[in-house]
Amino acid sequence: MIDVFFYISVAVAILILIGIILSFSVVKINPYERGVYFSQNTLKSVLEPGYHFIVPIGSSVVKVDLREQKSKIREKLEFADGKKAEITYTVFYKATAPVKAVTKIAEWGLGTQTLTKTLMRSMLGDFDLKYFIENAERIADTATEYINEGARKWGTRVTKIEIEDVIPLVSLKKEIWKERFRKIEGGV
Repeated sequence: MIDVFFYISVAVAILILIGIILSFSVVKINPYERGVYFSQNTLKSVLEPGYHFIVPIGSSVVKVDLREQKSKIREKLEFADGKKAEITYTVFYKATAPVKAVTKIAEWGLGTQTLTKTLMRSMLGDFDLKYFIENAERIADTATEYINEGARKWGTRVTKIEIEDVIPLVSLKKEIWKERFRKIEGGV
């Protein structure tokens, strides 16, 4: 009698172990994703949407979301005329080549955001604040083209930069002192 229970419990344990292994063997890729499949640290293939069986030991799948992502960026910039402003803009970006997005950069989304910030800071520093405010949309389109030249090697693309707000920053102390000197010089 004990032998029967022993064999049944061993069979149940084996079935549970097989179930666990199979659960790690099935990968679901959603319609808006692609999976980059690595086996033994070697790139094997790109997995299309659906269910896929993989070898659970020594294999991994990195999912890449192909939907457009967005990130709102707010930063203080100094322009060529010495004026400072707080710029708020939203960058829209997406992965276009899943393999590059996984193998060429550690975090493609963060990399694209950082590249956008750096290029915008560099580019806007060449303009006067007034010129930027008057031509913000055209400058954002030009920046998008430049960013895409750098982002292409990572398999990403910036689809749009939307400048939402430009708030000129004026040093309050500076303005107060200027006003005082004007009053003194004017005899008021």
